[in-house]
Amino acid sequence: MDANDDRALEERIRDRAYAIWESEGRPDGRAEFNWDQAKEIIALEDAGEPLMDVGDSVDTPVEPVVAFENMGAVPGLDDQGEGGAGPERDNLADDTPLPLSHDER
Repeated sequence: MDANDDRALEERIRDRAYAIWESEGRPDGRAEFNWDQAKEIIALEDAGEPLMDVGDSVDTPVEPVVAFENMGAVPGLDDQGEGGAGPERDNLADDTPLPLSHDER
């Protein structure tokens, strides 16, 4: 690649990065990200790889509907069930001693 090709490639990347920046609403602090994204898009275009058309993928759901219906059905680590985790001080009679650890027996 000669100097003219390098300049042409850099100009294409710059134009694409600018278009990305404008499409995002011109946010501050995104120049490097937009440049990298534009560079990747240009590289894919130049490689002849077909870019995925978003319109084609909208009709076919990635996850079956059942997956969304069952969300939350499996207990997680923070699921404590219906009751408390164990006996509480309020549940003990006033004269009941608290359980001791192995070291205090």
